[in-house]
Amino acid sequence: MEWITILLSGLLAGITPVGLILDTVVENQISSRLPSDTLEVRIDNTPTHQVLQGKIDRVRLASRGVYLTPEMRVSVLELETDPVHVDIEALQNGVEDFRSVFRQPLNAGVRLEMTETDLNQMLASEEWQNRLQNIAQNIATNVPGSAEQSYELTTLTFDFLENNRLQLQAQLQALDGNGNVSEQLDLQLETGLTLETGAKVALENPKIWLDGEQLPNFIMGVVEESLRDRLDLNALNNTGITVRLLQLEIDDNALNLAAFVRVPAQE
Repeated sequence: MEWITILLSGLLAGITPVGLILDTVVENQISSRLPSDTLEVRIDNTPTHQVLQGKIDRVRLASRGVYLTPEMRVSVLELETDPVHVDIEALQNGVEDFRSVFRQPLNAGVRLEMTETDLNQMLASEEWQNRLQNIAQNIATNVPGSAEQSYELTTLTFDFLENNRLQLQAQLQALDGNGNVSEQLDLQLETGLTLETGAKVALENPKIWLDGEQLPNFIMGVVEESLRDRLDLNALNNTGITVRLLQLEIDDNALNLAAFVRVPAQE
């Protein structure tokens, strides 16, 4: 969720040294941090004296083709805040942690849309390949009858299906003690995604196949255990930022998310 920090810090950087906020200033600040195809920012009309006190009625942002990180592109990013109140003096003096400038909690609604193509391009990046390698290793080594050897993830793709389901197809190669390839494995996983709570995403009716043969249910337990922390947004609590999912929908074109984001006020 590093992109949330980048987005909010870009918003705050729109406050000029004299304390005035302009839509174009905020757009330029955010664009320099989050490259996009299009970006529009609207600051709702606020009396100048309130702006000078660090108060804004509402900020609305709509963008398309946004790179939240160098590897992660989303086709749609929209954000709308509740009233914002920041410490102007602290902001202009410079702070290491932007969260310390809020005089009241910041609440915002966020909507994201990611296409199948963008997701697969992200997963093909070196950073994500390294993250997924351990998951693939855990699954492969728990297959009944598998030898004591290491497994290397070679390819991985996602297909979006109807009714909040998706399919993962992966190819792995088994390496013997000398690092030589001893066999090739085709792994396929199909599952639904559902909101267990606002902070947790659960797998729904998951199924897994290895070389076309469906594996027993306990293998899915290994998969779910490997993904548990990655599907739990409570892991963000130690950053001070609260994120709660309000909507999660998948069709054969895109993954859509709607979320509530809250940043606490400074103590």
